[in-house]
Amino acid sequence: MRFVLLTVLAMVLITPCSSSVAKANGTLRGVVRDPAGAVVADATVLVQYWELKDGSLSRPIPLMEPLILTDSQGRFSVQLPPGVYDVFISFPVFAPTAQEVRIEADKETVVECDLNPSRFAKYVY
Repeated sequence: MRFVLLTVLAMVLITPCSSSVAKANGTLRGVVRDPAGAVVADATVLVQYWELKDGSLSRPIPLMEPLILTDSQGRFSVQLPPGVYDVFISFPVFAPTAQEVRIEADKETVVECDLNPSRFAKYVY
């Protein structure tokens, strides 16, 4: 009897619970370019999550992602849970830009960003 009880207990502990299974993430990929079409390395990418209530956007929630920087080819990539996000991209002497994206599970969303010169760029030496 004790062996049967231990076996049943072990099976319950080993079997994953359906409520604890995480949703599959989606991928956000992007490339950042300057006005001439050259890639921008080390641009900062900030991702902000929007909470959905009853199917509509309610309020922004800061996403605790590590700092995302573009690589030497101006590219970035991050795995995110499904949802609606604002993607802010900035680099010195360029005006920051923002785009809204929707991330879906097991899908890739691509963002292409062309930065424009900041009106203050002439003051940077």
